[in-house]
Amino acid sequence: MVAVGGGRVRVAVERGGACGGCAVGCGSSLTRWLRPAEFELPADRPYRVGEPVLLRLPERALLQAASLAYVPPLAGMGLSLAAAGAAGLGDAAALACALAGFAAGQVFARRRARRRWPVQIVSGGP
Repeated sequence: MVAVGGGRVRVAVERGGACGGCAVGCGSSLTRWLRPAEFELPADRPYRVGEPVLLRLPERALLQAASLAYVPPLAGMGLSLAAAGAAGLGDAAALACALAGFAAGQVFARRRARRRWPVQIVSGGP
């Protein structure tokens, strides 16, 4: 809990490695430098700042988030690259189109991700 008030709470989730056993060497340990993810949720009871809680995220939402993170940028890159090839553009122009399509897909994904995910507070901590 990082903030409480007005019938709502803000919860920060620290990011760490998948297993927590290594400091370097695998891809999941590289996420430790990222800022914590934060969620603003309705409070079903009084909470205190600093109080640990257990959150629940449905599996379907996790699959949707992963799909949203990967599919639009890759689809944008593939479609713009195919359009560049069909237009007969050179390699440099095709690369520029692919990068622009990838960036457009990322912008689309970020805007769609701003809607609220169904995160719920399950209990007062582990």
